[in-house]
Amino acid sequence: MSNITRTVVASLAFLLFLAACIATLSGDWASLFSLEALGKMGDFASGFVPPAMDAPFLARTGWAALETLAISVLGTLLAVIGGLALALPASGRWGLPAK
Repeated sequence: MSNITRTVVASLAFLLFLAACIATLSGDWASLFSLEALGKMGDFASGFVPPAMDAPFLARTGWAALETLAISVLGTLLAVIGGLALALPASGRWGLPAK
């Protein structure tokens, strides 16, 4: 089977799965696309304009951004340590007994 055929088959399988998932959803689809829902979405979106620029909000947002960055750095460090712990013995860098 060629790569193109595999890609087409995988894409069709995914679309079939997606259609089955959507078909089994329960809910009132008409109210999702009603004028009332559109008005609520507009009210929600208009809450972002103009953006909040007060000092306490910016301080909290900056602190949250730094916290997110710190968590991502720690997660990456743990992944590197775990990867090295698995890769080095598997590569035989510590001799035959490590394999």
